[in-house]
Amino acid sequence: MKRPYEVTLLFRVLSTDDELQAALDQVIAWIEGENQQFGKVTRIDRTTFGRRKLAYEVERQREGVYIIVSVDIEPAHLPELELNLRVFTPLLRYLVIRDEDAEQERQKAARERLQSRIRGQATEPTETAEAEPAAEETAQETEEEAEPAQPEAEAVAETSEGEADETADS
Repeated sequence: MKRPYEVTLLFRVLSTDDELQAALDQVIAWIEGENQQFGKVTRIDRTTFGRRKLAYEVERQREGVYIIVSVDIEPAHLPELELNLRVFTPLLRYLVIRDEDAEQERQKAARERLQSRIRGQATEPTETAEAEPAAEETAQETEEEAEPAQPEAEAVAETSEGEADETADS
């Protein structure tokens, strides 16, 4: 089951926006895999932090570009993703955290859908009332079919007991 995560990426300041976009596209490809088999990118936020001066030098860089990517990804795929991020040279740092807020929103939405289905079934009593007599008729038909089989089973049991008595006497 895919779970929501938030991936914060700190890229080197690259010479052009095209290089930055190419690096981001590579990270997205690692997240999604082929045909989104591993995960799905739900949101890319470039504006919250953007280009910033770093508090301290990281790999001789004084500035970096922050991009926050919200994803739905299989937890089993995370070690492979982190390995790829660790060796990717345009990336200075990364942080992958589970997005608990998004998960709570999903659970809440799922509960609401379930409750609306339950309410939808409760508001349709005419359909269930019509279905109940049909079910009773079907049950009566199966009981009638089963009744003739029971006397035959008793007769077979009596016959086998009688044969068992005769073999014991001999």
